[in-house]
Amino acid sequence: MSLYKKITIFFVVLNLTGFIVFSQNSETHDSLQKPEKKLSFAGTPKISYNRSTGFGVGLMGMMLFRLDTSTASPKSHVMVAASYTSNKSWFGMGIFQMYLGKDRWRITTGGGYIHFNFQTFYDTETALDVEIPYSNSGGFFFLNPLVKVIPHVYVGPTVSLQRTKVDFDLPNGTVMEQNYNLNSLGISANYDTRSNVYYPESGWFSMLNVSDNPNWFGNDSTFGRIIVGVNYYSPLGSKMILASRIATKISLGTTPFVGENVVGGKDIRGYTKGEYRGDQTYAIQTEFRWTFYKRLGMVGFAGIAMEKNNQNEWSPILPGIGTGLRFMMLPKDRLNIGVDIALGRNDWGLYFRIGEAF
Repeated sequence: MSLYKKITIFFVVLNLTGFIVFSQNSETHDSLQKPEKKLSFAGTPKISYNRSTGFGVGLMGMMLFRLDTSTASPKSHVMVAASYTSNKSWFGMGIFQMYLGKDRWRITTGGGYIHFNFQTFYDTETALDVEIPYSNSGGFFFLNPLVKVIPHVYVGPTVSLQRTKVDFDLPNGTVMEQNYNLNSLGISANYDTRSNVYYPESGWFSMLNVSDNPNWFGNDSTFGRIIVGVNYYSPLGSKMILASRIATKISLGTTPFVGENVVGGKDIRGYTKGEYRGDQTYAIQTEFRWTFYKRLGMVGFAGIAMEKNNQNEWSPILPGIGTGLRFMMLPKDRLNIGVDIALGRNDWGLYFRIGEAF
């Protein structure tokens, strides 16, 4: 697809999203002075395009409410998302995050089902970066209850269950089917001094998750994983924020294909082909956020990433750069919806979101 077509698609999507958002949202600018609603809702269509999955349509929605009568706790929320693409990929999922006991307890749970037609890349004796299509189908569930042990520090167990079937379309014309159980147990710790969990203007958020996939928990492969993320938010004025993030994912042991770490997502936008995947990924990025007119804002971001595969080979440095638009749909809760476009190394991505990237 030519650059012209990519840009055209981007602006058509922006115009469509803006029309739907503004026509459906009736909250006026003076809503900051209104009494707090028991329920607040934010939603956006999910219209996407990339070279891997083609055109996609779907919906994303989030409902915010208080489970704790104390305002010391942030609002809890339920988030749901579903999408279908032109290459017949689809997913449906939901996440429930609860804040309880004057913010002493933070409990996150969720699950869903995904059918994903994608591709991976392998080197052979005769060619480099051979593209191998595959389909990935399966359901997942996770639970992560955290309790505050000292001010700003939360610790708790993690449980994740996943059953996946992968069909590889090999170059010789045959199909190889692999079934995986990825059931993990672990421990998670967060350090949180953010001014607001939905739109932080200052503070730190750090997370550490260490998990294991043991044989006795129904796994075919035994491996562990360490995930680290550190975010920092600094105000640059009343309407500008600089947000930065460092993140790494490290797998240890016999890591199956579906357990590999893939470069992309919130750690580095601009990578959607799945070309860079392996045992270790490292990324650093920064994002400038500016509310330039009432509830309208924009972001600009840049970062780099690297990946180490299971042959101990490092990827080249992988840059990512992009920009996006934001609309503050729920001013009292400081909740934005928006769209980002990002360019990577021989790759690109379009992202719709509720809330910020990190």
